[in-house]
Amino acid sequence: MQQLRLSSGIINILTKFAPVFSQPTFENFLFLSTGAILTQGSRTVTNMLRTLGSRPKHFTTYHNFFKRCECPLLELSRILCSLIFSLVPGVIELAVDETITRHSGPKVFGNCCHRDPLLSTHKRVQYSFGHKWVVLAVRFHVPWLNRPWSLPCLMMLWVSEKQCPKYGVKHRTPIELTIIMLLLLHKWFPSRTFTVVGDGGFASLELTKFIAKNPWVQLVSRLRKDAQLFDPVITQLKRGRRRDKGKRLLSPEKLANQKNAPWIKTTVSWYGGVSKRILYMYNQALLYQPGKGTVKIAWVLIRDPKGKLRDESFYTTDLAMTPQEIIRHFVERWTIEVTFEESKRFLAVESTRNRKKESVLRSFPLLMGLFSLISLWYFDRFKERPKVTTAQDWYKKDQPTFADAIKAMRKDIWDLNLFSMFHKNNDITKISRTFRAFLSDSLVGFV
Repeated sequence: MQQLRLSSGIINILTKFAPVFSQPTFENFLFLSTGAILTQGSRTVTNMLRTLGSRPKHFTTYHNFFKRCECPLLELSRILCSLIFSLVPGVIELAVDETITRHSGPKVFGNCCHRDPLLSTHKRVQYSFGHKWVVLAVRFHVPWLNRPWSLPCLMMLWVSEKQCPKYGVKHRTPIELTIIMLLLLHKWFPSRTFTVVGDGGFASLELTKFIAKNPWVQLVSRLRKDAQLFDPVITQLKRGRRRDKGKRLLSPEKLANQKNAPWIKTTVSWYGGVSKRILYMYNQALLYQPGKGTVKIAWVLIRDPKGKLRDESFYTTDLAMTPQEIIRHFVERWTIEVTFEESKRFLAVESTRNRKKESVLRSFPLLMGLFSLISLWYFDRFKERPKVTTAQDWYKKDQPTFADAIKAMRKDIWDLNLFSMFHKNNDITKISRTFRAFLSDSLVGFV
């Protein structure tokens, strides 16, 4: 039975990972990657085999790929990072966040009850069973896009403290997992520098102090409205224990409520790639948490002049960063949320049906890595801004998204395999470009 062929561009990017696998295992990797790209709906092995139709090996071979094959995830992640980093000059901008992949079943490795951020509100908390992943993604800037794309490069599964003795693993908090991933990046790429941006969940003094001690990485995060801020100690005039902080300053919340607060007007880059007028206050101070010490930060407090948005405050360990840069970094952090939504929608990362430890730890990172590979192929294929192909009359889009990227890759594969026969058989009447495009679009959308 004839296998589906891949274009040279797709082959070139996938063969970067060939040294990690044996030859038979790499063939299985290529086959399943093709299935994951072309499949609509759930990314179970059965569904991928159903999409591909013909298979060169027994179906159990592919079912055992995630469970039994030699698949060193860290080495795969290192290669993926090198592919992305090679296209990023200067400081590498990272985003870190948590995402929940919903799974049910008491025998699923690492399955636990988590607060669901998508279903929860300020007044009501919703919980879902599944896995919590800590994901580190590169914010990749493309000239023909008005917003960056967040490309996942490293991810680790969080296991609850209660489950750790059961699985024989050491408990790590999301902050500790983040530190481990940052240390891995520094070990692999010692000459590169990083700026990592996290939401309020990563605004811990533990992470802030770690980053402040390492000049190769800087942090931007959300500042609590009741944060304890102090002046630094200038001189020690009295005898006794050395003071670690000076006069206490007003918290961002109290400072914002002052009548004569020293607001400054400016224009910053905002969500959606637009410009926005805001008011801001900026200063440097010592961030303090009881029992954890202090660390010097630069912070910015922003306000919407129209009063439609609530006041926000952010901070960074990079004392040379301007207020506009701090705001830009945090605003662009939202792209990792877009990545989570698109990966769940177009790669169905929540639809896997794995229970064993090895399968669980491999399936999600491989699918998220595929998100980055499809995006890199798309950027390389279209040097200039490509046409938006997924927009409809009732859904206007002014720029491409991941939906356009995966559609373009699917069209390449189907064009190569479906229409190659017309070039070899002279007895077949040449079909029109319009009808060919119709057939290709139908396969991409409904296979």
